[in-house]
Amino acid sequence: MYNTYAIIVHVSKLRNSHLFANASAIPNLQAVIRKKLLDSMKSRQKDVASTLKVFLSEIEYANKSSKPVTTDLDVLRVLKKNIKKRKQAIEQFRKAERLDLAEKEESQIQTLRQFLPEHASNI
Repeated sequence: MYNTYAIIVHVSKLRNSHLFANASAIPNLQAVIRKKLLDSMKSRQKDVASTLKVFLSEIEYANKSSKPVTTDLDVLRVLKKNIKKRKQAIEQFRKAERLDLAEKEESQIQTLRQFLPEHASNI
């Protein structure tokens, strides 16, 4: 139906092509996150897009470690770790009385929580 070469060339011309290339070899949850990133970029939701770009870069960083991200469970592991790190940052920002940064981190956590399963969303 589609010319695979043309799609690859088009994807490579995207500004952040490393975030979108080779979608068939990635876990489903990661593909959903990338789709949400594209949607947020199209609708100019800069905060959501920024949060998802950082998260996808953390997945790429995890891929280069000894435990590569190959399944949805691995993506969830990285997601939970990211949320935990942001909660710790919120505590530090509140101690330093930087409520503006704490609120920004909270909104980023809410963006990431939408990708957690229902039973794990209370993290």
